[in-house]
Amino acid sequence: MQGRTWEQSLLWRWSSTIDRPDIREPATKGIVLALVREAHGRNCYAQACGGYWTVQREDTEQAWGDHCDTEAEALVAAMEAAP
Repeated sequence: MQGRTWEQSLLWRWSSTIDRPDIREPATKGIVLALVREAHGRNCYAQACGGYWTVQREDTEQAWGDHCDTEAEALVAAMEAAP
């Protein structure tokens, strides 16, 4: 429940101190991957190779985020390259 505050109404509510999602969290990465697939094609995937991450499209061998240090960084690079 990190990033949320407990209120008297027994509801969890987002704290105003959190201003953006943490892309390192698995659920957030999954959402970003879904957006990448929507932008570039359903057969895109993130892959680590030689200590670096990239996002590749299987059928055309296109790649985005060459030499990214993290999977999240590669996903962001792919999103930035979206048409």
